[in-house]
Amino acid sequence: MMWTISPEELTRLRQAVGLSSQGLAEFLHVSEATVANWEAGAVRVPFSQVRHVRWVLGFSARNQAIKAIDLPECEWSTKFEDRPEPETSEEQRRSEQEWSAHLATCRVCQEREVVKKRFPLVLPPQPLWFETLSILMGGWLPEWAEPSVPGALVFGIVGLVRDVRLTNVPGTWGTILDVVLVSMVGAAAGLAMGVFRYYRSRWKTRAV
Repeated sequence: MMWTISPEELTRLRQAVGLSSQGLAEFLHVSEATVANWEAGAVRVPFSQVRHVRWVLGFSARNQAIKAIDLPECEWSTKFEDRPEPETSEEQRRSEQEWSAHLATCRVCQEREVVKKRFPLVLPPQPLWFETLSILMGGWLPEWAEPSVPGALVFGIVGLVRDVRLTNVPGTWGTILDVVLVSMVGAAAGLAMGVFRYYRSRWKTRAV
């Protein structure tokens, strides 16, 4: 499935495109230990990272195919691609304008763009249910913080059911306050578990 990736598949695809663990980690802006944990199966690839991982691997595979055609290189384009990624929308806009201006005058880059169209890099959209699940499972948070979201949801639901059935806290606002407090406890418990699992996996990687 495109929205998940197994440790074996990740390792196989990374090796197939000639990327080292460190190289993949740099593309994804994570530590090399994180990639090692993914490939060892000690930690699953977070929902929020799966599409990015597949995009990076697909991008690397496409670049390999283009290099095999032996197209001429553009020195300006190489330096442009080695720049740090834009951090703001304004920097992104200026970068796109700079690239468009260069592309309009560089025949080498124009030829390379034509070849790239023969190797489209397309990922199918994730289904709505998966996007919803990713949000509920904390996929939009850092890996170590993900368990805080399901922890808050579970504790909140349990607290709500308890108040509805036992009416321990009178009044609507009292019930809401009680559910919020219980949810905060669940989030803290999930966060503690996430931090523990994160540092335990890092320790295992260093011990290997």
